[in-house]
Amino acid sequence: MNSNQVHEVLKFIRGAHHRFEINEEMPRVWFKFLKDESFDTVMNRLERHIKDSKFEPTIHDLITRTDPELESRRMEIARNRWISEGNDPDAFEYKPASGD
Repeated sequence: MNSNQVHEVLKFIRGAHHRFEINEEMPRVWFKFLKDESFDTVMNRLERHIKDSKFEPTIHDLITRTDPELESRRMEIARNRWISEGNDPDAFEYKPASGD
């Protein structure tokens, strides 16, 4: 995401939560944590959050979080499926889910 997109996210939250106040530091702080995220993914998470919760979203609600142990297990399952389908084990490439 770029800084303009972070501003769009904050304005969208403000539109849904009229008491949500955007202070001077918020765009910088939110950008620090959202810069590596896809704008579309963040907006999808934001829309889902607004539908599912009456509370304002936090940065934590919108970022991709991975549990290394869980991700390792997912990779193992995907590799086993790949092999059981008759594919070459050495050709396996794991592509983690986007978390959406």
